[in-house]
Amino acid sequence: MMTTFYTFTKDSDPQGSPVVAVDHQDRVYFFVANTKLWHHSARLEIQLDTNDADWTATEVPVEDVPALIAAVKKMDGRGHSGRYLRDLKAQPVEDKLTNAELGLLTAAGDRPVAGGEVRELLRSLPVGARRDVALYTSDRKAVAQNLAYELNNRLKKSLADIPLRAGTSVVGSLVVVRVKKVAAPRQQKPTKAGSRGTGQAKKAASSKRQKSVQAGATTV
Repeated sequence: MMTTFYTFTKDSDPQGSPVVAVDHQDRVYFFVANTKLWHHSARLEIQLDTNDADWTATEVPVEDVPALIAAVKKMDGRGHSGRYLRDLKAQPVEDKLTNAELGLLTAAGDRPVAGGEVRELLRSLPVGARRDVALYTSDRKAVAQNLAYELNNRLKKSLADIPLRAGTSVVGSLVVVRVKKVAAPRQQKPTKAGSRGTGQAKKAASSKRQKSVQAGATTV
């Protein structure tokens, strides 16, 4: 299915900042600067389908999207917008997408797994789920491999407590960094001091008793 990007501008506020959105697999998402993620919006789906009189949707080429999302302002964390932002953060993982999952390249100097709500997205994944976190051109394959290495060796402090496995895959002329949520390793209960020695003593005593019984049986 095609992925098509749009800007939504309000006719009654032509100077206002546009909403940057995408129609991806028959669902519409919009970019939120606070989270660095794309969030599903049923309202924008309706506006795109019905061509709401007060909104104009304009298709934009994918090459223009990085500059458009860089210009998106963060929502105010107070009042009504603050409540709306909290609702967006509370969306299930299937209602959130990363830039890489929409085919947007990770720019030089960008930290794709830092900031925003990427940590929370990965933490909330069910075990076995996979998500794309970065996308590079083939000439930056070493950068992709290094990111996967850092994730696997828990060198990213913000994600060190989340059990993940990362790898790289070549898709055409691009290299994607994909992570998989894995089960947390089971922690072994600490052994009390002296418990090993006590166990060995019990084992030795049992062996001694067994030998005594065998000796007695032989002499009887």
